[in-house]
Amino acid sequence: MYLLIKRFKIPFKKQIKRSLWLALSVFIIYFIFCLPGNLFDQPYSKLLVGREGKLLEARIASDEQWRFPVIDSVPAKFETCILRFEDKNFRKHPGVNPIAIGRALYLNAKYKKVVSGASTITMQTIRLLRSNGDRTITEKLIEMIWALRLECSYSKNEILNLYSSHAPFGGNVVGLETASWRYFNRSPNELSWAENAMLAVLPNAPGLIHLNKNRSKLRDKRNKLLKDMWSNEELSKSEYEIAISEPLPEPLNRLPHYAFHLVDRFKESSGKIKSTIDFNYQKQFNNICDNYSRQMKQQNIHNLSAVLIDVKTGEILSYIGNIYKDNDAHAGMVDMLKSVRSSGSILKPMLYAAAVSEGLLTPEQLVPDYPMNFYGYRPSNYNPQFDGLVPADEALFRSLNIPAAWLLSKYGVAKMKNSFEQMGMTSINRPASTYGLSMILGGAEVNLLELTASYASFANQLTDSAKDHFSTTLIIDKQTNESISYPILDNGSVYTTLSALTNTYRPETEAYWKNFSSGRKVAWKTGTSFGNRDAWAVGVTPDYAIGVWIGNSDGHGVSGLTGLNNAAPLLFELYGIMPSTDWFYEPYDMQTNTVCKTSGMKATSFCKETHSKVFPLSSDKTPNCIYHKPYLINTKNERVFKTCGGPDTQQDTFFVLAPIVSHYYQKKHPSHRALPPWNKDCVGSNPKMNVLYPIQGGRISLPRGEREGISSKVFYENKKLELYWELNGLFLGSTKGIHEKILYPIKGKNTLHITDENGNVVKTSFEVI
Repeated sequence: MYLLIKRFKIPFKKQIKRSLWLALSVFIIYFIFCLPGNLFDQPYSKLLVGREGKLLEARIASDEQWRFPVIDSVPAKFETCILRFEDKNFRKHPGVNPIAIGRALYLNAKYKKVVSGASTITMQTIRLLRSNGDRTITEKLIEMIWALRLECSYSKNEILNLYSSHAPFGGNVVGLETASWRYFNRSPNELSWAENAMLAVLPNAPGLIHLNKNRSKLRDKRNKLLKDMWSNEELSKSEYEIAISEPLPEPLNRLPHYAFHLVDRFKESSGKIKSTIDFNYQKQFNNICDNYSRQMKQQNIHNLSAVLIDVKTGEILSYIGNIYKDNDAHAGMVDMLKSVRSSGSILKPMLYAAAVSEGLLTPEQLVPDYPMNFYGYRPSNYNPQFDGLVPADEALFRSLNIPAAWLLSKYGVAKMKNSFEQMGMTSINRPASTYGLSMILGGAEVNLLELTASYASFANQLTDSAKDHFSTTLIIDKQTNESISYPILDNGSVYTTLSALTNTYRPETEAYWKNFSSGRKVAWKTGTSFGNRDAWAVGVTPDYAIGVWIGNSDGHGVSGLTGLNNAAPLLFELYGIMPSTDWFYEPYDMQTNTVCKTSGMKATSFCKETHSKVFPLSSDKTPNCIYHKPYLINTKNERVFKTCGGPDTQQDTFFVLAPIVSHYYQKKHPSHRALPPWNKDCVGSNPKMNVLYPIQGGRISLPRGEREGISSKVFYENKKLELYWELNGLFLGSTKGIHEKILYPIKGKNTLHITDENGNVVKTSFEVI
């Protein structure tokens, strides 16, 4: 500078003036741009809070500090305490307090050491921002400049929020909200005067005085502040006396752990996540599931998950991913709510509803329940008994497998797979041919969240809040679309399905379930996967859908593990804490039908007993009763024709079943009248029926080690009647018009029976070598 002045011979006064202007310009530029764009570039803890703002779960910041995000506002009590202790004139000064600086200079000079720093809360905020531990004059001047600049850009409330959120409170606890939860396990808004006062004095020297060190000094310091506040009439006498009598808390509380698995669903998120979870429901679900899991452990069942969905909004109100406490040895960290598992019977209601909606059957129509062979696939019921025929709604709530497989064969595997996808089950994504009929009996895999959402979508369809698509969400004011379901079925079919699922009769323990579920009306279904690996239970009401899965995360099966015995009790225990609700209103797309009381089909003039039932409009597509048929009967109780019956004949109506069906049906219905035999003089009038292949006594050679079918053919004179096929006691189905079927015989002797609708039978025996 001197050389420049000398070279250009600038006058001395101008030299001083220009130097001052230059210094001022540099200062102004520095002042304007001294603050970083992002004040606190520090990692924050991830917080998950419920819909009410209550803390559910937290994760420590990446720098191993418990540092909650910046709070929205400082509670009034803490503001009063911190200002009285740290900066009484905070609301009056511009970031620097000249009076405090003068007092500090005097005291420091008097005692020849740093006694007072004169730091305002704004200056302390700058010190936290700069993270510089030096207490030099230069650093203090920088803090003053930055403090003045901070006051130009931020309000007093914002500065107080920044300070309170980044002040140290001992150990790795940073910030007011963090300290409030770590020391008192409560939100700052819920703290007492004594608790706020303790937190206000902690940042002054958190390394020297804290809950683990010099507790008596900490209490004295707190009480001194409380007395000072009382003296300044910021506390009443009673408030002061109550406050100083409060003991200090024990060091460090455990943070709330109510949503261990849920917080990990937001790996890409940071800071505070406001979820749809209801804090009270989540807490109660955790407690119930924890207690229930202790009972399950005695049976070597170590894992469970549960979810609660608001039917009207799609918001997830409770999310229990697994039992993780002291469960590391059994994969308790795995979130089973989103894990794909074998479905067992839990998807049957969707098939039933789809079939009713398609007009394949009425809700109470008889469906087959006897040994059947579907091109080599032979399903069996959980209870190895058969009813012959059973009403469709009863087959549903009793969870019978053979009727479900038969119904899927009628509806179509590919079509049902597409329906499942539209209902929101994304894991059913393989080609339909790889599933076959087992898709409805556990061959399809689902996760509990999507499954429960599909049931919730059914229920939503019948409410005033029905949507064109039903999506579940976990974040307030944000559609996270955890699952999406589209209502593809008519309301009448859905209503009929849910009504069927309210039946309290369940196999094996009928009396227990009637007693257990009598308190509330819930549509519910259970499922058990092959090998007793997975137990499912899902229930819906007009307000809430609850889903439960129980099993072992590693897929290990447990003898006796079933949806009915293990998952359903937990389902109803969870429903026990929910408020009671009304039932769904009957939808408009329903109509009254005259129905055959025996077959459940639309009645004909031959049905002896009928009654009126309200069915979905889709029931119009269903056929009339096919079982009740008229026959001429002579005095010997034999069937005859007009041409050979004689004078004393009368018409009677019979409930006609194929022989194999009648065999099982009569065991359950002893009063069932079998079709009388034909009069021997009328047999010649029967249509001709012959088995063309395999021939009687034939020997058939099939490739060794391969399961191959053979094409069987039957000649039948009457083209209008059905033939019923039975191989080795297994029903194979029926044919009409063209009578051909693929048979899968066993090695050795086989017997094929063919029966027409009139009870005429032909059989052929053959051998596979």
